Amino acid sequence: MIAVDLAERLGARSSGEGSWSALCPAHEDRNPSLSIATGENGGVVVHCHAGCSTADVVAAAGLAMLDLAPPKQANDDQPITTYRYTDEAGVPLFEVVRHPRKRFHQRPANGRAGPGAMSGVRMVLYRLPAVVKAVQDGVTVFVVEGEKDADNLTAAGWCATTAPMGAGKWSRVRDHARQVLAGAEVIVVADRDEPGYRHAADVVASLRDVASSVLLVEAAEGKDVSDHLAAGLTVEQLVEAAGEPPPDTESPEPAYEPVPIVDWAELFDRSVVDDAYVDGLLHPGRWTQFVAAAKVGKSTLAMHLTTSLARGRDPFTNVERTPLRVLYLDAEMGRLDVYERLSAAQFGPAELALVAYSDMPPRCDEIQGGTAVVSAAKLNQADVVILDGMNGMVSGAENDDLTWRNMFDYTIAPLKRAGIAVLSTDNMGKDRTRGSRGSSVKTDKADAVFELARIDGGIRLKRTHTRTASMVAELDLHMFGIEGDEPIGYRVAPNSWPLGTLDAVKVLDDVGVPADFGRDKARRELNLVGVKMRDTVLSAAIRYRKAHPSRAAQPPGTGAGTGDPEQLTGTGQWK
Repeated sequence: MIAVDLAERLGARSSGEGSWSALCPAHEDRNPSLSIATGENGGVVVHCHAGCSTADVVAAAGLAMLDLAPPKQANDDQPITTYRYTDEAGVPLFEVVRHPRKRFHQRPANGRAGPGAMSGVRMVLYRLPAVVKAVQDGVTVFVVEGEKDADNLTAAGWCATTAPMGAGKWSRVRDHARQVLAGAEVIVVADRDEPGYRHAADVVASLRDVASSVLLVEAAEGKDVSDHLAAGLTVEQLVEAAGEPPPDTESPEPAYEPVPIVDWAELFDRSVVDDAYVDGLLHPGRWTQFVAAAKVGKSTLAMHLTTSLARGRDPFTNVERTPLRVLYLDAEMGRLDVYERLSAAQFGPAELALVAYSDMPPRCDEIQGGTAVVSAAKLNQADVVILDGMNGMVSGAENDDLTWRNMFDYTIAPLKRAGIAVLSTDNMGKDRTRGSRGSSVKTDKADAVFELARIDGGIRLKRTHTRTASMVAELDLHMFGIEGDEPIGYRVAPNSWPLGTLDAVKVLDDVGVPADFGRDKARRELNLVGVKMRDTVLSAAIRYRKAHPSRAAQPPGTGAGTGDPEQLTGTGQWK
């Protein structure tokens, strides 16, 4: 007999994955007090919370004790039992399979097998839905070393969980557990051996600053909580743990560093400020959003920025600059679309050496996904990260504020702290007056949001939200190559230079500000000689100088592409 057979025989109700509650047949029971679960070796475990012995329960059910024994295996290597891990909603993620002689292996719910089958599978706490509910209801959660102990505690009427594969593997779920168990009352049960104490110490250290309370206990009899319960003892009889890791071993390091404190001298040393990657649009440590309706060309522009920066070219002037490394995560196009676009633009592997591309982005609103993105950015030494199609990179509902708060906390904020520029593309909502689709948190958290719209011969970028004066208010880009006669590219339209641009250019030239300086470095040079200039005009003058490297040979305001000189001059606009 297996546990589910006894559950059906007694009309039991499910109380979680692999466990049931039923009316005890050995006494007059009006509220279900009998727990039924699968034992370590595949047999049936029953426990009456009213105190009836297992023998009395079995006899009252019309069975013999032998009926609770595990079914015979035709093959000695057949699995004894399987422990299923699910997400918060109960959707299966993977299973831990136990074989004879305490051998285990994992297998993903998607059916893949062989080496690498578990790659990319989300690691979570055992019995996750029950744990989440317990925390919400203020119920104590036990953290034990293995699934067997968790099942036996569950059968005894408690909420219990563990990490996949037991001792020494807590790091696989540490960040996830800190999130799930934040504010919870937690009791950590240590196995009474050296690995058990060390594992329990790791668990306690990682939860102490997020849980409302953490208590470390151990069995009063036997090695673990299963032995403790089998000895007829109750959970209340667990004792405070006395064991510690051996003196000659290092205690687990704190899971998290103290709050980092800003060095004011370093922050105010403007000589170390990084220049913009794309003046007015893309800056180190800033998050820029492109929002547009379908087919406007946001992905095309994002890919153009990527290839230009990686080849060491300014994307709108083609002037040579320092090449940048780009991590491009694609939830919009896919590798075949990207191949067609890049090959049509006559790019090959050599030109893309500094571009790390993936069309399988993780879920960036989850800790594991965010960690994967940040790790990939650091591994590839990325200066810029492109999130093309950010709505396709989350697991939560797009209208839920928490989805985007998590994406910011787990993915975008760590990238910004690392000094990496982030550019994301997003779809316009049905109500175009409200900007991007979904929660407003996306807009609130971004450093700048630009709405893209088609204009005659190109694209207009209009800034709708910003946290910094570094971003251009509006930019018209002339687009060429649409007819397929040449690779698609962009140039700044003449009307994008604000009034006073050429006068500001002359001041920068007269002061001797190098043409390759960005806004912050240029501002420092101007401050040294007591010259003040509006951010918008200064930024435009810097872009203009970079866009016209040969302008010294011609008077300001003349030559192709400079625009109307009267529009570009006017000293009263920049003082």
